[in-house]
Amino acid sequence: MAAEQNITLKICGSEYALTIDAGKEELYRLAARRVSDRVGEWKKSGFVDYSDMNFLAMTALELAIENISSSQNREIGDEDVRSLVRISDRIDEYMNRLSRDEQ
Repeated sequence: MAAEQNITLKICGSEYALTIDAGKEELYRLAARRVSDRVGEWKKSGFVDYSDMNFLAMTALELAIENISSSQNREIGDEDVRSLVRISDRIDEYMNRLSRDEQ
């Protein structure tokens, strides 16, 4: 089991105490900074009647869309790799057949 550590992250002015895997502190800190930065961008975009909760919700939606899009792109990439492997196998079969025919 990985070692754990306690950290406190500040997101949009609020502090959150978390227990995380020791090797992931920087990942958590970068993520917290990214959320805070995105919320700041939303606040500057002119939505006067939005609360901090609204800005956090829009940030969560935006990051979820990025995450899903990235996952879908990886899946498409995996299918491309499988297609290339099938093509490579067919080329190998063809080359082996040619080699046998020449003998």
